[in-house]
Amino acid sequence: MVHPLGSIDLSVVAGTAPRQTQVEMTFLIVDTPSPYSAIIGRPGLNLMEAIVSTRHLLMKFPTSFGVGEARGDQQVARQCYETAIIDKGKEKVIPIVNMELRGDLEPERPQPVEDVIQVPLEEGNTERVFQVGSQLGEVENEELITFL
Repeated sequence: MVHPLGSIDLSVVAGTAPRQTQVEMTFLIVDTPSPYSAIIGRPGLNLMEAIVSTRHLLMKFPTSFGVGEARGDQQVARQCYETAIIDKGKEKVIPIVNMELRGDLEPERPQPVEDVIQVPLEEGNTERVFQVGSQLGEVENEELITFL
């Protein structure tokens, strides 16, 4: 198990001038052998609004001067892959202890804006239900339940 030593906020620049983008990303610091210097996950890609094609080793992202792109090198990618799969008598999967970086990263789950009425899909079966808003008029409520 790998325990993060900490985290660091870094400014990441993708692309080349003038088609480049710059965002602040938080990286976990771990002490373990890896063929990679840094790994950018989905939150980082979302910050850059990037679209990634692993097949083409290509990442595209919006910039103020149009679409920027970062291309990978097939030879380097193959070397990294070979380095990562070499079994040196260690586990191939290294779990990283979950570390919460910021409390505000967890999105709030949507909540109903009104109370709901649970209606069974089948009479007598309370396990399979659907929900109908309680503020519907009586006619709309009956029509909706009949339709569903």
